[in-house]
Amino acid sequence: MGKRVLGGAAQRVELDTIYPVDTHRSYTLGTIVHTLGVPKGASYVLVQALAGNARYTLDGSAPTAAVGFQLVQSDPPILIPISALTTVRFIREAAGTILEYQYVE
Repeated sequence: MGKRVLGGAAQRVELDTIYPVDTHRSYTLGTIVHTLGVPKGASYVLVQALAGNARYTLDGSAPTAAVGFQLVQSDPPILIPISALTTVRFIREAAGTILEYQYVE
């Protein structure tokens, strides 16, 4: 049986090389920015947008529905590298967007 991989051509990660640090979470994004904390031991956050697109920033600045990296609802989950100095913030582009995420090492 082959190894399972995650990500597109630019970022392929073997799933057997990452380990959960915290529980899987699901959060319905609103018009207020949602900030992720970084738990001890986490090297990445695995994220996916469902039922709508989301925007995010990595430097603590506030994303808007038009500003920030776009997380597209039809895309597979992505790994975002994080550290104690990273502040990942999300906001929805439209009502009903759900953010699925889990911290991994």
